[in-house]
Amino acid sequence: MSDDTTLQQQEMQEVQQTLLHMQQQLQLLAHQLQELEQVKDTIVSMRNTKEGDEILVSLGGGVHTKAKLQVPGTVIMNVGAHVVVEKSTKDAETLVHAQIAELENIQKDMEREFAHMSQQMQMLQLTHGGVAEETKEL
Repeated sequence: MSDDTTLQQQEMQEVQQTLLHMQQQLQLLAHQLQELEQVKDTIVSMRNTKEGDEILVSLGGGVHTKAKLQVPGTVIMNVGAHVVVEKSTKDAETLVHAQIAELENIQKDMEREFAHMSQQMQMLQLTHGGVAEETKEL
């Protein structure tokens, strides 16, 4: 096997690994977007709540508990570094919308890069296939 063939195979493996990693990242982004959409929907549904209304509170992992609303129109949000702040539902909705928009932009950029890498992989496969054919003829 020639050095060129070995280099092309290594390059193909690297591109395959990059594509796999990007695919995993895209799946993670899709999951995060889905969660943020659910959060947004929940915040929107809280607009019509009143003090004392019974609501379901997510504990994570599909587990919920019933609770009585004490301060309608507000939520407590994690803003990073284990810091939480109280926000109005309107402000929280605005922040979640911004997070969704940011993740959607990242997703679009990653999808473009994924398409580019896929094309690169196809070109390598065509080139590698041609080299393998030439090697067989020798």
